[in-house]
Amino acid sequence: EEPMEILVLAEYKAQHSKMLTKLHEELQPKLKDIRNRLNALHLQRQPPKQKKRKGKQTRVRDVNVQTLPNLGIGIGGKAGKSCFITHVGEAENVYKTTKKSCQMQATMIDLHGYSKNNALITLNEMLPVWVAAAMKEEYPWVIKVKIVVGCGNQILSEAVHEWIKSKRNISIAPKNSVT
Repeated sequence: EEPMEILVLAEYKAQHSKMLTKLHEELQPKLKDIRNRLNALHLQRQPPKQKKRKGKQTRVRDVNVQTLPNLGIGIGGKAGKSCFITHVGEAENVYKTTKKSCQMQATMIDLHGYSKNNALITLNEMLPVWVAAAMKEEYPWVIKVKIVVGCGNQILSEAVHEWIKSKRNISIAPKNSVT
């Protein structure tokens, strides 16, 4: 009797499932409509955003630039660099050093008043000294050197910049390592 009861129970479940499937297929559009109406009840329309109005900007007209006082704020400065922060050391590590500049030994050379030729001679004499000092440091064998050239007419600044680019053991320090 038990196998018959299991078979009958399985048949009833199958019939019930078929009837519910038909019922769900008929009710699905109606249920969807009811669900959409219920969701719409919770939606509230918000007012449109207000545009922010900026105050009127006053324009200065007919100003004689020569009569303005020299405030020294961003006006009349010299072009170019007055100094170069560089990394000097082993050629393989000069460009990829991660050593923070505050941990590096800082060296400075001031080339104010030097002619272009004298400055380049001095830099060529100092480069081996700086490389030797870097090699005495710990890995990555790189030191920071500040080369001050002054503002002037930028002849010295351009010459030093070209000199730095031409040497393997010196590079301009990345901006994130300059303090």
